[in-house]
Amino acid sequence: MPETTIAFVIDRWRVLDGAGVPAGSVLDANPLAGGAPPGAGRVWIVRSGWNPSGDAPPVWSAGPRAAFESFAAAFARVAAHTGAVPVLWPRAGDVVSDAPGLLMFLRSGAGTGWRFLLDPFALIAGSMLANTDDHVDRLMAFAGHGAVWGVAKRVGGPALPASPAPLVEIRCDPWETA
Repeated sequence: MPETTIAFVIDRWRVLDGAGVPAGSVLDANPLAGGAPPGAGRVWIVRSGWNPSGDAPPVWSAGPRAAFESFAAAFARVAAHTGAVPVLWPRAGDVVSDAPGLLMFLRSGAGTGWRFLLDPFALIAGSMLANTDDHVDRLMAFAGHGAVWGVAKRVGGPALPASPAPLVEIRCDPWETA
């Protein structure tokens, strides 16, 4: 797909198709804090959960991972029942915060039916900033994975290497706005 073709647009909590028609929702919910309600439309995008207080245990540990996987299995069943596609938006600091964690989730029973939004810049932790280009190149290797829903292209952001996956334009990242 040429880089100029945008398959979907994320504008804060809305998902639009390339023609600007509403197609789904980005859910404003933390799965570790009681789950998330079903979204609107045919695409439901959700994060894997984060610890808002910063207290122990770390979100990547067994307890939070099990809580997210329980949520994910139930959420996928609801999405399947309504014909929606559940899409995980992994981010640094969340339960699923890197490529190995994403693969572990997709291979688990809880990952059945899920797709993911590959957003390399959301997966860059502060400690990785000195080698951002190298990390982005390695993350882009996942663009050909069968479960990829799309690759995030941030408006005004750095260019990405060519991708076989559909592009998803991020006009307004809901978790990076005040």
